[in-house]
Amino acid sequence: MMNEKGMSKMTSKENAVLKKAAWKLLSTAVIALSLAGMYSLQSDGAEKESTVVISKFYGAGGKEGVFSNDFIELYNPGTQDISLEGYILGYSSGRIEGMAGSTISSDGIREEKFIDLAGTIPAGGYYLICGEENACPNEGYQIEKYNRQWKGLIIDNQATVTVKLYKGKEPVDMISTEGSSCKDMISENTIVTRSGKRGTEDAYLGRIRTFYWSNKVTGEYEKQYEPCCSYGAADGEGV
Repeated sequence: MMNEKGMSKMTSKENAVLKKAAWKLLSTAVIALSLAGMYSLQSDGAEKESTVVISKFYGAGGKEGVFSNDFIELYNPGTQDISLEGYILGYSSGRIEGMAGSTISSDGIREEKFIDLAGTIPAGGYYLICGEENACPNEGYQIEKYNRQWKGLIIDNQATVTVKLYKGKEPVDMISTEGSSCKDMISENTIVTRSGKRGTEDAYLGRIRTFYWSNKVTGEYEKQYEPCCSYGAADGEGV
């Protein structure tokens, strides 16, 4: 389309596409900067001893899942128990508005969902936040124990997810699939986890990776990648 001066003029559809691309670019840049800050924070050995990290998460994106529930797992890599009083967990997804797991508002703004945490994570222990139930085959993994239930939480099964952990208003950890090297391997069949072997000093402090879960997972890998919680319910909602 040409204007009075003979210059091309964008249609409303082209303008909308351009705005969406600009928003996606801005979101990616913000996440990259935040991740840099998180990794810088974790490189300090003293800080690693005194805070909690996000070790893994899983989302079926509203589809049939290999786990009975969406979930987020936290880990205490330190040598002392940590109280979760004042800790807040945040979830957001840049998936198209209206799709399962998306937190894009009707105004096109990406929002973040929050839940207050409670209880204590023992040294070297785990804390499991359980989301919405999934349609799950009988051979799927049934989550029976967890520490905190997050009603209404549906985690996206696309490379659009960012999970943040706050202590008060300050972010202390973040894990994101946006722009990650494993983004093409994320689906309702994969767990997103930090690299590092469970039970070791560097467990879940490295880059993220995915693990494909099926009914053929061996006992060794199930022990390594299954969701864990060290105590019973922290608020009376878990088992």
